[in-house]
Amino acid sequence: MQWYTFHKELASGVDAHNGKKERLLKIFDRWCDNVVDLLLAKHRGRCKSTT
Repeated sequence: MQWYTFHKELASGVDAHNGKKERLLKIFDRWCDNVVDLLLAKHRGRCKSTT
């Protein structure tokens, strides 16, 4: 499965220290459960890198 999305952000936008996961969850909280599960799995270190 693949999802694509865009989020308009100012060029000066920065994430708070260790706040990227929380910010992504806030932006994508209404997406399907699979997207939220992937964000949570990545934070827990259970998501395998494809690189």
